[in-house]
Amino acid sequence: MLVSAALGAYHAGVEWRFWAGPTDCSGPVTDFTTKGPLLDQLQSIRVVRCDEAAWRFLGVSLAGFNVIVSLALAAVAVFGFSAGNRAS
Repeated sequence: MLVSAALGAYHAGVEWRFWAGPTDCSGPVTDFTTKGPLLDQLQSIRVVRCDEAAWRFLGVSLAGFNVIVSLALAAVAVFGFSAGNRAS
């Protein structure tokens, strides 16, 4: 759960442009204006960028909610673990 929170925080930071993300999905989009069958195929494909939030609620993206939920679940797990150790 903590690893999930860390990955979510990294992704949220990329979306807020605190740091650069992977160039595979957040780098510059190449200009494919040359003729050929590749251009026809690429014009029908929509590239999903990882540095733009697809959806936000109250200013928090899904990556941000991943951080919140993962930290809450980690806290519940720690609480359950410590309560189980006290009972035995």
